Order: sequence, then structure tokens, then C-alpha cells
Amino acid sequence: MAGIQPRSDEKIELSPIDFSYDHFMVNNARYHGHDLTVVWDKPDDGKTWYNECPEGYSLYIDGTLAFTLKDLAHVVYDSATKEISFPDGAVEIVTNNGGAAIPTAMNTAITEKKVLNMLEKSGMHGMTNLAEGAEVTATFTPDKARAASWAEKHRADGSDSTSKAVNETVPDPQAVVDGTTVDMPFWGNYGSVNERDSLTLKLSSKQTVDMATLYFYNDRQTNGYSEPSKFAVEYWDGEAWQAVRQQTRTPSAPRANYNAVYFAPVETDQFRFTFTNKDKGFTAVTEIQLFNEGGDRDHPAQNTAPSVKLAEDTSMTGNLYTTLKATCTDDGMPYDKDMSYAWKLVSAPEGAEVILSSANKPTTTISGSVEGEYTVRFTVSDGELSATAELTVTLKQGAAGGLGEDVAPSASSVESDYTSSWENLNGINNPSFEPTSSNVGAGKGWGNWRQSAGSEHYVGYTWDEAVTVGGADIYWYDDGGGTQVPSKLRMQYLDASGTWQDVNITTPFESSIAKNKYNRIEFDRVTTTRLRLYVTVRSGAEANGIYRFKVYSSIDVASLNEVFLATKPGVMPTLPSNVTAVTSDGALISVPVTWETLTADMIATDGEVKLRGVNNSTGKMTTCTIYVRSDMDKATITSVEPVEVTTTQGIVPALPKTVKVGYNNGAFDNQTVKVTWPAITAAELANVGDVNFEGEVEGTATKAMLTIHVLKAPDDPAVAAVKELIDAIGEVTLESGDAIDAARAAYDELPEAKKALVDNYEKLTAAEEAYTALVDAAAAKAVDDLIDAIGEVTLESGDAIKAARAAYDALTDTQKELVKNYEKLLAAEELYEELTASAAAIAQKAAEEARKAQEEAEAAQKAAEEAVEAAKAAQEAAEAARILTLKQYGERVFMPAKAVTISENGRYSYQGCLDREVYPALGAVKMPEITPAQIAALLLDIQAKGKAHATAVKVYAILHGLFKMAYLGDMIRQNPMDKVERPKPRKGEAKAAAPAAYTGEEVSTLLSALRKEPLKWQALVHILIDTGIRRGECCALKWEDVDFKTGEITITKNLCYTPAKGVYMDTPKSGQTRTVYVGDDTTALLRKLRTEQASKAVSAYIFTQEGSPEPMHPQSPTRYLKKLSDRCGLPDLHPHKLRHTFASVAITNGADVASVSEALGHSDKAVTLRMYTHANSESVSKAAQIMREAIRKAANKG
Repeated sequence: MAGIQPRSDEKIELSPIDFSYDHFMVNNARYHGHDLTVVWDKPDDGKTWYNECPEGYSLYIDGTLAFTLKDLAHVVYDSATKEISFPDGAVEIVTNNGGAAIPTAMNTAITEKKVLNMLEKSGMHGMTNLAEGAEVTATFTPDKARAASWAEKHRADGSDSTSKAVNETVPDPQAVVDGTTVDMPFWGNYGSVNERDSLTLKLSSKQTVDMATLYFYNDRQTNGYSEPSKFAVEYWDGEAWQAVRQQTRTPSAPRANYNAVYFAPVETDQFRFTFTNKDKGFTAVTEIQLFNEGGDRDHPAQNTAPSVKLAEDTSMTGNLYTTLKATCTDDGMPYDKDMSYAWKLVSAPEGAEVILSSANKPTTTISGSVEGEYTVRFTVSDGELSATAELTVTLKQGAAGGLGEDVAPSASSVESDYTSSWENLNGINNPSFEPTSSNVGAGKGWGNWRQSAGSEHYVGYTWDEAVTVGGADIYWYDDGGGTQVPSKLRMQYLDASGTWQDVNITTPFESSIAKNKYNRIEFDRVTTTRLRLYVTVRSGAEANGIYRFKVYSSIDVASLNEVFLATKPGVMPTLPSNVTAVTSDGALISVPVTWETLTADMIATDGEVKLRGVNNSTGKMTTCTIYVRSDMDKATITSVEPVEVTTTQGIVPALPKTVKVGYNNGAFDNQTVKVTWPAITAAELANVGDVNFEGEVEGTATKAMLTIHVLKAPDDPAVAAVKELIDAIGEVTLESGDAIDAARAAYDELPEAKKALVDNYEKLTAAEEAYTALVDAAAAKAVDDLIDAIGEVTLESGDAIKAARAAYDALTDTQKELVKNYEKLLAAEELYEELTASAAAIAQKAAEEARKAQEEAEAAQKAAEEAVEAAKAAQEAAEAARILTLKQYGERVFMPAKAVTISENGRYSYQGCLDREVYPALGAVKMPEITPAQIAALLLDIQAKGKAHATAVKVYAILHGLFKMAYLGDMIRQNPMDKVERPKPRKGEAKAAAPAAYTGEEVSTLLSALRKEPLKWQALVHILIDTGIRRGECCALKWEDVDFKTGEITITKNLCYTPAKGVYMDTPKSGQTRTVYVGDDTTALLRKLRTEQASKAVSAYIFTQEGSPEPMHPQSPTRYLKKLSDRCGLPDLHPHKLRHTFASVAITNGADVASVSEALGHSDKAVTLRMYTHANSESVSKAAQIMREAIRKAANKG
């Protein structure tokens, strides 16, 4: 408005903005060290707004009027010459009094304190920086930058396109003298184990220095970089390091960014700056400057006592413990001494035991053995002066056996089956992150975009030491769009034997999926080193998400075992963060413990030191006895204490990894001496009583004696159900197969620990052996019957002998040994061979007599045939020359050539298409005369008649090949198909639908209907469902192709049929043998079918024609399924649809496409899907297993 324009010279330029105001004033605007006032009072309007100011546009310099203009105008005033000029047109000058001369900008001194402070914080002091370019060394510098993911408040890893953050540079000591005070580059000591670290600056020559400025970098992260708690400034006097004297600091205590130190002048070429890290933090320095400022150093700052405030942290309060925090404020003096802290108990309830952890830190935990009030005193000292404060807190007893602390942050690793690259899996157990809603954005926790609805995924934790847990809190990530709360959840834990077991969740699912809050999920207590949470993507969603996944300890501790450690004087032992606890039922578990503070002076000489420790979740206390012995490095083990553990039947308990040993110097240790126990199985712990084992102890030949007290296990419904199924088998007959298979399947599904509790398992194995023996005997008897059926051997006995031989060869080695009259078969084969040999001799004599006559006739006939062949060749040459029409070329050249490269079915399809569509329209037209327009008209006519688009495309493809062959064979000079477009669908014509897969409910209906069908069809349909093989491959299966032990079926043949050729045996369509897998239920059906077949007509083929050993006709499965479709109410039952169902269900449930393609026998995996890789036998088995499991789930629902 006033229009003051910045200039670097001594002139003043005003360019006001005319807002039609009749008056305004800008007062005391600072300009080149002077105050400018601009006043506008519109002349001749009858109003005076500012007393003692003339009307018009006026400029005052330091309160004195310089000039007044009649109107607002763009004006330049030269303060040196008092001249006024107008760049945009002159106006009347009312007054020109002149004013104080204005210096140029470069000649203007800066005296404003705020401006000076701002410049100093930016590193500009107007003095020569004597430190710039110095050689800098550090006592510690990390060799790499922290990963970008360290920053919780911004992301610099490229996953957030809106982020302005940058990744940290690698810390560099030389960065502190580069002349810039920006955050990066910088020096930092992240990861240093030192309590203090130093930077030493070596100058190029001796300088006189009396001032240093330090710029600290604070990243505002928990346990990250910040200013130090203290720092010392020293210089080298030529012989030793000396502290600078008469110091005054601004500010008095270190803070982020700018810190100035003023001291008595010193002449030196080296300075050392030593930084004391903040508690659990690290120090970062962006710049250090040295100056010869020359100011007053005779009045250094004086030390004042620190102040302290005490408070209870109620967010970290639990069972008989709470956290106390001391907030200390200090002036940072004396600069060469560190702050010290001390907590001390003042009073406690009568008889109470009290533990103060971290007694020499600002933050401590107080734990008591009884409820009541506890008073503590805290003292802080700066090395010269001190302050104290007292605080009284009330400790309360928690619920016994309830949930304790969150053990998720102590997990050694976090896992998931998949995490999106922009998410932060490690956020789910980050105690410094607490979500405020279910949609606070990405990059905070776990997310797995993009997944299929109904698919299951997991996150999990691994702990180095076993934890006992019984509850969790989950804060779901749900953005209201693709990422939503799950439709299902479950949990699993890894038991002591290394087997994944289901967790019994007691919280209803509906109470576990609320948004914008933590969801408490309680479950039966488990002890484990690994825990997984499985979630299912709900319909309409494309991902699951979790911000926080807290897991709470749940322990019913009876006592904590004592701890014993041995060390040498002055060698600080490592106190265990976890100790062994004994539960109320005698089991050993590992629990965290907090110890009293151990100081160096306590272990300075030989002796014994006792510390108390507490598990905050339970309030249980223990002691740690430390034996300090000068000869500890020479001591030998003289005793090993026995170990006792309690468990229940079939449960392998957790065992200690170390044992208590005694030494020859009177010391004991139960933390460092490792023990190796033998591998203990659940079967060894199946019976009630004591079981003893021996362990190998490190460093001694003495064994560790282990006694496991095995208690009776509580009744388990699953175990009882298996025992009942085994008892239900009863007397074993050929009809017992289903009962035996059911009992076996139920037993195999039990966890290893529960299998040991099935005390009638031997009855199951005996039944299996007896059943196998009955099946073998039945199969052998069927062969005996076939041999007996041969009867008297004649020339007509060949078929009966072959049938008996084929049936015998199909038997297993065990079954062959049971065949009683095998010698009779051998004799029949020998006699039949003799009979056929005699008949052959008689026939040979007659043939010899006829041979001579035949030879004479053949000679004459040969001459005649040669003449005929010559004539035929001449005729064929003539006919070939006359092949002018499309039909002639197709029948005599094209189709004979294609018959070599395509299957019989393909040839039949080609011929049919030519006969129906092509020959009637163009068959009589000469090949060279056929035009693109005629072919295009043919294709349009096909579609005009209402025939499918696929028919027109097929005709197009056949003609394309035919004319290409004719062109390459010089039959025609131009290929008319080069100018014919591939047919397009008619407007509105629907694309041919891909074969649909059956739904789970449809498969359930089909399986239910099959139970009423003949055994042969049950087995056949189960194989089609289990494997997805072709109907012809199924009809070609032989018993020798089935491995009943592994469930493997080898596909070697394909039974085919065409009207022209009839039924014939061919190789699989892919041309390669392959292996597929079937489940136990299908294997059981095949066993029963083999038994049934053995009692009738034995055949090498599994599926035969009625009353014949010949293989089933390849079209029979199609006809049968059509009839079954009508009976069970499922439309369009077809073998190919079952094949499509196998592929669809297997891929949907996680099998890789390459493996499914292998199972289906596709020669080109692109037929199945063009994006998967090489398959192997395990993956093929997985595809079949996934199919069976999906079908069973659907059947169970039905």
C-alpha cells in the first residue's frame, strides 16, 4: 500500500498501490538502519486525518519530514542529493525539506538482536571461521546410513510420491567443517557402544580462539539422534588436553541446532569435543565453528543446582509394579562433570520386598511383593550441586493367571506370507506407534494388496525364547475400500515337537473385527516360540491390513528359579533377561525378569553378591547369586544338578538349555553351561509315570540327569473319536475296508502328541494287516479259478490261457505266492504251445507243396503287375496334371499331407469341415481361378446362415493352410488368402463360453449321488475329480499303473474313438507319460474295485466293459454322466467339465499354474495359463492335494 521498494543503493523508492483510500499511514518501517514513515492524506476533501502532518503523500525519515507530493505517485528520492524523480510521470511537489542521508545496503550495520540470532543460527557471524577445512577424526562413526524405514513420520524410500524427505547420508566426521549448518551431511555415532564419543579438529596452523559454535541435529525419533546430554570442549597445549576456562554457554544446556561456547582465549592447533549421549540415544553434529571473537571473558556463568520433578507413568503400570520418571532441568554446569542419579526406598508396607531397577537412571521400575503405599526418594547431582524429591505410589495386585505384558515387541522377527512393498510389516509390533483410527494411511503396518476374496494369509512372530501367551489385541487397518477387516480368522502355534497346532480362540469372531479400536482376542494359554494369525479376505475386498498386533503373556507361575552366575573380579556378568519359571502344574517356562542394579564396585573383589529380580506380569521374585572368584578362568566343574520337569501324556515339555553346575572353587552357575538333551518323542511320554533321560553337559563328562514326571492327560474328544473308530472295525472281512480307511484317516489327522494317547492303535495296524491278507487271498483265488477254468487243453484254449496269465501277472508278488495251481497254468501253456506247434508242422508241409506252384504263378503275376504299375503310374501322372479344382487338390494333396501331422480326430474334423462347408461352394472351381472375393463370400454366407463364429474361423484356418501349401508347391501363382480377413463375430453374437467349473455345492451334490452308484463308476468319477485326466486316459488305465502306497497313477495311454477308425489305443495327447496323485478315499475305492473285479473276470484294465476284460469304451463315461445328470439334478455333467473343475479349484486354492498344466497333460503350459514356471513332482502332488481338500470342505458343508 505505502509502496516502499527494496534497493541496495542510497535512494528511497516509493510505488504506492491506489486502493482509493483517502488516507493511510505506515509508521517506522526499518530501512537501511533508519525508520521510514509514509503518510497519505487526500488533499482538498475537507478532512484532516493526521494532526501536524500536511495533506498529500509524505515521506518522513527518522521522524523528520523529507518531502510531500500533491498526489500518490511512483517517486524516487535521492537522500544524498535531495533530488526527486518520477519514473511514471511527475506530480506537484508540495515540500522538499530533505532528510538524513541513507547508507547503501552494504554499508548498513546489522544491530537487531533477533536478526543477529537468526544469522548466527544459520552459521553467519561476520567473523572468520577458523575451523573450516580442518582435519577431523572421531572415536566412532557408523559405516553406513540408517535405512529409510527408520523414520516413522515421513518416508524417503520412494514409496510415498508426496514425501519431501531425503534418505540420510553416511555419517562423516569431515562434514562438521564443511561450512554449512544444514542437517545433512553430518557426523553421528548411531550404534556406538561408548557412553561418550569425541570429535578432534586439527587446524592447519596454531590460531587464537575464544569462541566455538556447535550445531546439533535432532531427528525427533525414539532412541535416535539428538543433542547430547553434555559436551566438553578441550584444546591441546602441546603436551596434554586441557579444558577451556572461564566458559559461558548460550544456551546453558545443549539443545538442537545452535550452541555457542565463549571461553578465555587459547592458542592451539587442535580442539577436542567430547559428547555424552542422552539415555538410550545418540549424538549428531552438523557443524562446528571456531572464532576469535574478542569479547568479555571475565564474567563466566555460575553453576546453579539442578531441579527435579517426579511422576508415575501410569501407562507402564501392572501387577505390583509401576514406572517412575524423573524430569531433571540443569544449566549444564560444571561442563566437565556428568549428571548422576540415584533412587532410594524411603518406606514400604511391613514385610514387603522391594526392587528398584535402573536405580541410577532417570527412569526406574519399582516392584513390591505386597499391595500398599511405597515412598521413594530421587537425588540428582551435577557433580557439584544436587537436588532431591520424594514420591509415594500405590502398588496393586493384578488378577492371578490374567494377561500380562505385550511380548510382541520382544519378538526376534516378524513374518508374513506377503506384504505390499509400500507397507511396514515391522510396524505391527512397534510400541511407539498407536493408531488413532483404522484409516491413518499406508506405511504404518501390514497390508497385502492385492488378493482374491476368500484367500487366506498370515502374519506371525518368532521369539528366541519360548513365551507363554493367552491373549492378543488387534487394531485392524480398514480404509473402507479394498483393504477391509477379515471374514475369518484363526491362529496357530509351533509346539515343542516342531508341529503347527491350532490355537483354541475363546473370543467370538463377531467381537474381534470392530474398527477404530483394539479388539481383544483371548485364547487357551500356549507356550511357543512362533505364533501366526491367519486372516481371510472378505467378499468385495482385495486385501487385509493390521496396524498393531499385540500378544500378551499369560502365565500361572508358582515360582521363579534362582539364578547363579560366576565371574572374575572386575568382569561384569550378563544378567539374564529371562529366567526359568515353574508353573502351577510343574511345567518349565521362560519369563522376563527385571533385576536390581549391579555396579562395578560390587564385583571388584572376590566374594558373593546377591541381586533380586522380579517378573512384572506376576509379581514373582527371585534372586541372582553372583560368585566372584579370581581363579574362575581355571575352575573345573565338580557337580551337575539333576533336572525335574512335569508334563502330561504325549506332550514333550520345554527343557532348559543350561544346567546348574558346581565348581571346585565353591562357585555355581546355571546360566552359561549348556546341556544337550536327547531327542524325546511324544510316544516315550505316552504313559503315566516318571521317565528318565541323560544329557551331555558342556565342559564335563558328568551327565545331567533329567526326570520327566508324566501326569494323566485330560480326556480329548479327538482321541476318543479315533479310538471309537478303531473299536468299530470289529472282525475283519472283505467288507471292512471303509471302516479301516476311516480309522486310519482319523488317526493320521491327529497331532503327534495326541497320537501317542491312542492306546488301541495296535488294533488298527492288526486290522490293516488282516484286511490286506484277505484282499490278497481273494485276488489269488480268482486267479486259481481262471486257471481251473482252462480245463482240457485244446487248440481252442488260447483265450482262456491268456486270460489266466494276464490275471496272474497283474497280481502283486505277495498275491502270486498265494496262487495254489500256478504249476497247472505253466503246464497248460506248455501243452498249448506243443499243440500249436504240431498243427503248424502239418500246415507247413501242405504249404510247401503249394509254394512251388505259387512261385511259378507269382513270377507270371509279377510281370503282369509291373505292367499294371507302369500303366498306373502313367495314369496318376496324367491325373495329377488334371488336378485343377479345389476338391481334387484337397482330397489328393492337402488331406494326405495333413494326415501325417494331425491326430485321427483332427483329420476327421478337417474332412468334415471341407465336405460340409467348402466343397459345396468352391469344390468345382479351378484352383488358379479362385479369388479372395469368392472366399470372403463363402465366409459371410456361413455366418449369414446362423452358424457359429467359430465355424467360420475354422473354415478360414483350413483354407489358409490349403492355399499356402498350394502356393509353396507352385500350384498357384498368388495366394488369395493373403487378401482375406479373419472372420469377426456378428454384431450381438456372444462369445463362446469357456467350459464352466462346478461349484463346491455342485461337487458336494455329485459326491452324495455317487454313493448310490456302482463301485466302478464311483472310482472312475473320483479319479476324474482328483486328477483332471481325460476320459480316454482314464479308460486306458491298468492296475499296473497304480501305486497304492503313494497314491500315484502313471498315465501312459489314451483310449480313442472316431467313426472312421473305431476304438484304438494311442499315446497321451501331450505325447508324454506323466504322474498324477489321488487321495486316500480314491485309493480305498480302487482297492475295493480290485477286490470286486478279482471275484469276477480278472482284467489288466481297471475299468472294463460289462462281462468282458476289455477296456471300457471311451465314450461310456460321457453317456453315464448324462444319465447321472438326470438322476441327481445336476445339468450338463460331462468328463471335460470335471477336468475344468480340477484346474479351476487347484489354481484358486494356490497351486502354481505350471504344476496344474503338468497334471492336466497339456503339452504347452500356455494352454493352462501363460504366466507360470516349471513344475515338479511335489507341486503336481500339491495341485491334487489342494483339489481334494477343497472338495472335502465343500462336501462337509453339504
